[in-house]
Amino acid sequence: TLLWCILSVLLVIYMVVAFSITENKAQQELCKGVDIDVHDDVGLEFVTVEDITHEIGNENNKYLTMKVCDINTHKLEKQLNAIDKIERVNCVIYNNSRLKIDVIPLVPVARVFNNGKSYYINREGKRMMADSRYQVDVPIIVAKFNENFNELSILPLLSYIKNDSTWNSLVSSIKINPCNNDIIIVPM
Repeated sequence: TLLWCILSVLLVIYMVVAFSITENKAQQELCKGVDIDVHDDVGLEFVTVEDITHEIGNENNKYLTMKVCDINTHKLEKQLNAIDKIERVNCVIYNNSRLKIDVIPLVPVARVFNNGKSYYINREGKRMMADSRYQVDVPIIVAKFNENFNELSILPLLSYIKNDSTWNSLVSSIKINPCNNDIIIVPM
């Protein structure tokens, strides 16, 4: 039993020393590259790898000169999630010291014309400003929203229309008058 105790203590000392050495080495490790994946399953091409590279300021491979411990993935995710064309971002640093950025572009469910402004919304109500470079075949909503009735109020109806093949093929636009809560569904 004395031998087992000595071996256990030596093993614990070895692990503490090994962990501290590897942690110190990991702290000094430079980033070996940035891998960006844009998961554009719908094929809308709102966001490209070049757009993300430009947005994070990595045109000149600035991350290759940074230590892995100095890369703030949470801040990077927050910066990229603030872009209106992006639905979700996940940033991870792998064991091989490479930064991995997974991007899911925004998938619009409707185009809204509201008080002279035009924008797309996704299924959670996130807005993406309309741009002549991007055109998506989604229902059009024409309204003058107010604080009591906004585009979030119409999302359940949009979800129902999208999930029903008959309604989805028939509806081209929705006109809303929030003053008297009239919703007019315009067919194709």
